[in-house]
Amino acid sequence: MRAMDPGIELVYEGSSLIRRQTAKMASNISSTIVKSADALEDFGKWKKFPSSVPVLDTISILQDDFHKIKVTTQLSEQFLLDFDRATYKVDGKVIPRGDYIQFEKAIPDIKKRQLISSYANQMSLADPSIGAMSFFPDSFAKHGAHNSNVSYEIWNIPDSKIKLIAKVESKLTPVDLADGEKIYSSYGLKAEMTLSENTPPKYNYSYYLF
Repeated sequence: MRAMDPGIELVYEGSSLIRRQTAKMASNISSTIVKSADALEDFGKWKKFPSSVPVLDTISILQDDFHKIKVTTQLSEQFLLDFDRATYKVDGKVIPRGDYIQFEKAIPDIKKRQLISSYANQMSLADPSIGAMSFFPDSFAKHGAHNSNVSYEIWNIPDSKIKLIAKVESKLTPVDLADGEKIYSSYGLKAEMTLSENTPPKYNYSYYLF
């Protein structure tokens, strides 16, 4: 998993279970998945992952986290860690890093803040990270990532729902490439979700690799 920037642990540092699962899945990737690469849908620079790419289903974990904290006044612990080191936007307005007061003003309802906190953290990028490492194991193993930017765009939409776009984008530097192997310069992972307090989120994952 060399391509993952040391500045982000999944994306930052220390999610050992996810890294072990990712490595295992990447090593077991089938030739049928590799051959289906050309069939990926391309919407601009972002491409959707095919349904055959393995994931850990972390959405269920995040949903469980929300159900646990919604009976308290607490926010997700992972969100509180990431709030100081990632870029958060609410309805297009950047919230200064670590400025919880501004976040509270932007999202005055505590249940909505709890819902957002359960999903707007690095765990939402776990499945697309696994997808990338599984789908392009050689490309990621032979490049190092740096200058990573992690961001979360939060939008209030009708019916008291929340639109969340979580992204990580990084520069890539080749490492140990053989003659003739393709050099990549950047990659991105994106998770888009529609969040509701009462129903499981609708989501899709995408990536780019240039």
